[in-house]
Amino acid sequence: MSHWCIAGSQRRLQEDYGYWYCPDGRNAEQQALFERAEIAPQALESIFTHACGRPFNISVDNLGGDVEVDRSAFTARVVSRAQGYLKEGLPVRANAFLVAINCFYSHQKALADAIAEGQAVLDQLDVTASA
Repeated sequence: MSHWCIAGSQRRLQEDYGYWYCPDGRNAEQQALFERAEIAPQALESIFTHACGRPFNISVDNLGGDVEVDRSAFTARVVSRAQGYLKEGLPVRANAFLVAINCFYSHQKALADAIAEGQAVLDQLDVTASA
């Protein structure tokens, strides 16, 4: 979900939204590239997860790699990016999704109503953009 929230219109047409991925078993260079690519998506995932009232677990996704992963450093970068999103504002689709999540989990609205509120955020942006 977080990758969809970040991907632009052309990227959303690509498989896996065109994001780089190398499977488990990465070397140090590949792991560094993975972590750079995953900071923003995992920051959004952490925001979404907390909005659902659940704990977030960082994913370094390299259990069979030949490199020692600095989980705490990666976590710090993800947390910093999440704080930046909360301070500066989320990407458009991420904000709409967060509105829907908050409506459902925090305000106990029906799922259809929560989805409608998230959609209204997107619709308002479409109206503003076309004006």
